[in-house]
Amino acid sequence: VLVSDMVTPCAISVIRSIENVLYTKDYQIIVKVSDEDKDKERDNILFLENLKVDALIVSTSNEAENIDLYQKLISNGTPIIFYDRIPNIKLEVPKVIVKDAIYSSLMVEHLVSIGKKKIVHILGPDTIRNAKEREIGYDRILKKHQLYDKKLKVKVKQLSTFEGKKAIEELIHKNIQFDAIFAF
Repeated sequence: VLVSDMVTPCAISVIRSIENVLYTKDYQIIVKVSDEDKDKERDNILFLENLKVDALIVSTSNEAENIDLYQKLISNGTPIIFYDRIPNIKLEVPKVIVKDAIYSSLMVEHLVSIGKKKIVHILGPDTIRNAKEREIGYDRILKKHQLYDKKLKVKVKQLSTFEGKKAIEELIHKNIQFDAIFAF
């Protein structure tokens, strides 16, 4: 299993679920983490290829990178399933995709329903499909409630706790008021 990060409860839950299913089929899993780094992802792919693993289950760190390696593995007959973050080109393999625009709409709608009016959105990188879809959901709900304020959207260079903290400190420094945070 190749994952982009291990800090979200979602990533951990997915890995545990995969392990629970595969364990009953007498498979062991190897988990490699790319830490949102395309070069580390490439090294992890090559490492797993070298081990001649039976299959790969992948959430990419960058949807436009390492396509050549994935295509090579597919051509060589290695089964691959992409989940959550998938390459931005069409590969003939199974994919499991979350409807991020819908789920982000529901999350932001909940914040509005409990009285939050100045909701910051820490945006993920443009290279991640999920980030764009989450922004669509965020925008839709705030515009619907006439709460949209472009100043409350903050772009970070990469997904990390450090970058998120820096984004919030920047808002505070600019004296931009907010009462909730919707991150990535």
